[in-house]
Amino acid sequence: MATCAVSGNILDPSGTAAASLEVSARVNQSSLSGTSLIVPAQLTTTTNSSGNWTLTIQQSLSVIFTVEYPPLGTEPMRVESFTANIPATTTASFSNLIVVE
Repeated sequence: MATCAVSGNILDPSGTAAASLEVSARVNQSSLSGTSLIVPAQLTTTTNSSGNWTLTIQQSLSVIFTVEYPPLGTEPMRVESFTANIPATTTASFSNLIVVE
């Protein structure tokens, strides 16, 4: 099975690296890859001190990325989601896979 290393970087509004944020990629539907069944699952990682993160995901899957942001003041934890199709390449930039409106 071919995989793609999807990488990204997260900064706060001041341009400072957003370290220790949780980034996940979720597959909601089963699919076939050759003779293998790919089952729904969630892959999770944490941004490093530079705000960088990488997740290795099966190529050609449709996934939902989520990023958990820390609360502002008394607000609760915030989660933002992005849908993406994983390309048939060995590496991909998260910013090239999503649309932010």
